[in-house]
Amino acid sequence: MVAYHPTARRNYKRSMRQRIEWQDLWATAKANADVSLQLFGDRLVDGVPFEPEKLVSKTFDMDWALERLAAALEMPADHH
Repeated sequence: MVAYHPTARRNYKRSMRQRIEWQDLWATAKANADVSLQLFGDRLVDGVPFEPEKLVSKTFDMDWALERLAAALEMPADHH
């Protein structure tokens, strides 16, 4: 996410929100991540845990994102 954040910020327009299939994107990302996460006994939530504007915000913070995911899974956050 951190590597793609500057590009996403530059290219995302609020008007795109309704044309992007956020649940499909999350499902694909989750499927890709689940293989690796299973090695560590971790998982991701099924529903999209972030609002699009939060992901492309200039104040996006990876620790906040990890805390949000942990809260959605009801488990302690593991900061990077």
